[in-house]
Amino acid sequence: TLIETDTILQHPYYNFCKTIQSRLHFPIISYYLPYKMRAATRLVIILQFLTYASLCLSLQTSTTRIQVCQNKDCQKRFQKFSSSENLVQTFSDLLPPFSSSSVTVESTGCLGQCGQGPNVSISRSSSEGRMEKIFGSVDDGMMASAILEVGGGIEAPDLLLIAVEGIGRSTRVTSPEKKIKILTPVITSLLSDEKSNSLDKSTALAHALVLRADAYLEQALLSPGSSSNSNTIHEAHTDAQMAISINHLDGRAYRVLADAEEALGNVIGAMDAVSKWAEVNPSFGTKARKELARLASAGSSAP
Repeated sequence: TLIETDTILQHPYYNFCKTIQSRLHFPIISYYLPYKMRAATRLVIILQFLTYASLCLSLQTSTTRIQVCQNKDCQKRFQKFSSSENLVQTFSDLLPPFSSSSVTVESTGCLGQCGQGPNVSISRSSSEGRMEKIFGSVDDGMMASAILEVGGGIEAPDLLLIAVEGIGRSTRVTSPEKKIKILTPVITSLLSDEKSNSLDKSTALAHALVLRADAYLEQALLSPGSSSNSNTIHEAHTDAQMAISINHLDGRAYRVLADAEEALGNVIGAMDAVSKWAEVNPSFGTKARKELARLASAGSSAP
């Protein structure tokens, strides 16, 4: 029994295939079958489509798991050579938005190759099987980007690599003004890339926004009498909210938002943000409860 054109257009993998085709530049297959086309020709095209759909399905179900060694030796070596905060965050920041849903980045224990650290294990699973490899000497963003491409088949856009380096440099300076000066062009460049790679939805942008929000709050704290303090705190509040809109599981964003809400006199908003912080980062539950108690006390004593 031949499958008619309408059936193909309603196939559950049709839109997915078209999306993958546009991203990976697969050869274009015509899905329009004229009514008078010979049955044999129609059958060939239908079989082409079903084969293509099967390929797309295998791509859709493939997953990549990145495990970063958290042994002290590996961490020290990374911090010695890299300007980035930590290797787990570096890999997360290098992931293009469209790939992040099928990639997991996590910490792990010793990978058993301490002399070659920092070490990273990358495993890929698909319908065709599983592949795993350990990479050593992953000591900066450039090396992490190369490993992502070789081991995970994921190409990090150059703009993300530049952003990772900028974010790293901002964590090495102590002045909030310098941090803001470094982070602002990073944020601006990622926000302007909403069409080509959708980097305005990247983890790197959310990370940079949180760091800048924290720097704004630090700047306000250091200059309590400044006339621009209110504007600075509002900037921090805006950055934190934008970061949450990009990555609603970023606990640091909720923590910074809580500080901004409190600085603006909104105790209820601060308590809501602290509660969300504890929800996405359960390991900080004890600290969150103490903070909620403090905020509740401050709210009840307010005039």
